[in-house]
Amino acid sequence: MEEDQNGKKKVRFEEKKKSWSILATPFVLVAPLIIGYFFGDWLDGYLGTGAIFTYIFLALGFFAGFRELYMIIKKTSNDE
Repeated sequence: MEEDQNGKKKVRFEEKKKSWSILATPFVLVAPLIIGYFFGDWLDGYLGTGAIFTYIFLALGFFAGFRELYMIIKKTSNDE
């Protein structure tokens, strides 16, 4: 790391960006699941079906979350 005029170490922008990507990971995994669950539950209630749309949108949220996690890991590893 580089040092500024006062002798303190500077944290580069890329390192901060990588840290924020890692900190955002739990939200990236949980948010699509929650959105998928509530949207599927609302759609099941609106259409009068059982829990079929809840399961479908929960699965879509699961795959969307892990896809986004994969994209974050891929982008983070390419930056190195």
